Amino acid sequence: MGKLIQNQVFSQKEIKQTRLLGLAGTVLILSFMFFDLQLLPVSLHQVYLESRLFMQAPVCALFIGLTFTPFYSKIHQQVVCGTILVIIYANYWIILQCWELQSFTFPYEGTVAYCLFALFVFRIKFTYAVFFVVVTLIGFTYLMVFQSIYGDRNTVNFGFVLSSLLIGLIGGYQLESFLSKLAEVNNQLAHLSQIDQYFKSRHL
Repeated sequence: MGKLIQNQVFSQKEIKQTRLLGLAGTVLILSFMFFDLQLLPVSLHQVYLESRLFMQAPVCALFIGLTFTPFYSKIHQQVVCGTILVIIYANYWIILQCWELQSFTFPYEGTVAYCLFALFVFRIKFTYAVFFVVVTLIGFTYLMVFQSIYGDRNTVNFGFVLSSLLIGLIGGYQLESFLSKLAEVNNQLAHLSQIDQYFKSRHL
């Protein structure tokens, strides 16, 4: 059954859709630059641009490039997890640098958006999703506990991110379970159709 789902997910059509999603995500990340630069002090612009243009953008380009390779379907889960984790940690780097250099609290909400993108748009498998969420929380916990960047709001912010990721995990698991059952039903219907055709041919 797992093999059946794998084949359905990675048809050429859906690989193209994955590529377009990667392109759309890249454009979205780059479009945030305009608004973020309006928010940041001028002294932090260089740090911000270094992260966006020299960390996140190249990783996004690599992701899109990998979708053209013939073996992409075999590494889709690892590539999605790795790509978005790099983007998230590059975002953590921005947050940390803004705090250390100017005591500026850069918004963390992008972390939640990236995670939901991985869990629901790219629909990574539950086992990878658990790993993805744990690694994401490790970095965010460091910012909250060891850096205390958001001060009195640390607990509230951590609770918001934790609950959002847990909801994402639950939703992703339910979606994966539904798609698995749907694939199984389709497989059974195809099998019954073949049997029906066989008996019809015997009576002709």
